[in-house]
Amino acid sequence: MRLAPALLAAAILFGPGAAVVAAAPDNARPSAASRRPGATPRVDNRSATVYGSKIHYLESGYGQPIVLLHGLGGGAETLRPLIAFLAPRHHVYAPDQIGFGGSDKPLIDYRITTLVEFLHGFLDAVGVDRPDLLGVSLGARVASLYALEHPKRVGRLVLVSGAGYRPDLDDETAQALAFATLSDAKSALLLAYDDDRRATDAAAERLFAARMRSGSAFTVSRLVASFQSGDGFTDDLSPITAPTLIAWGRGDDISPVSQGEKAHRQIKGSRLVVFDHCGHLVMEEAGKPLEEALASFLDAATSAIR
Repeated sequence: MRLAPALLAAAILFGPGAAVVAAAPDNARPSAASRRPGATPRVDNRSATVYGSKIHYLESGYGQPIVLLHGLGGGAETLRPLIAFLAPRHHVYAPDQIGFGGSDKPLIDYRITTLVEFLHGFLDAVGVDRPDLLGVSLGARVASLYALEHPKRVGRLVLVSGAGYRPDLDDETAQALAFATLSDAKSALLLAYDDDRRATDAAAERLFAARMRSGSAFTVSRLVASFQSGDGFTDDLSPITAPTLIAWGRGDDISPVSQGEKAHRQIKGSRLVVFDHCGHLVMEEAGKPLEEALASFLDAATSAIR
């Protein structure tokens, strides 16, 4: 999992990420060569219609289906490091959630429930019945709430830097996450990193420019407002029965590690991995340890199923 630090920081939380590696016409299927064991899986751009809206997604690999859900203000492109890691052994779907990336961006009052409902519609649209779910930050909140509402539709669950609890955001943090100025973009980076030296002025400028280009600023602002109201969130994840991995940065100032510990206590049999010297951007600040935790969890869970 390696992307330029400033680019990945912008991508995971707030804006478009790496360039497209490969493109294919909508609904084209992977070639036989790309599906051979040992081959590098191709990443295809596709789209599905969900509740009358276009949802863009990336698809790659073969094996047990796994759906990846991106963080606040980002899109499927931010998850390319995870796609590359998982696709050799998993059939990966990574949608741009409604309001983000290449998906439609209707002018609605976005709430977390909106994203949960669109995830359900997306799984129906692409014909995936019981995938594993892996969510990052906002995506982890969506994934855990979906697992609560539709337990029979989820295989395994991976929550990275987020769970279905109401985000505890003060006004300053909310303003930083929904940034509309360059100075607020710098504040967002300072919150996201454990190492403040990464939050340079140049990185903030790139982050701000990415948000301006992304078209998701309205979506983000409405979601952040809904975070503060708490609508659609829960205080109890104990009904979740899916095998669950929870991965968190110990220095996370956006979603405190105490939320990960709470989820671990509530979700029976869950596994909690906490990374030292790591903030909210686990994919960047603890990329290799995260890969190792994912491999260990997914392999063990597969063996248990067999």
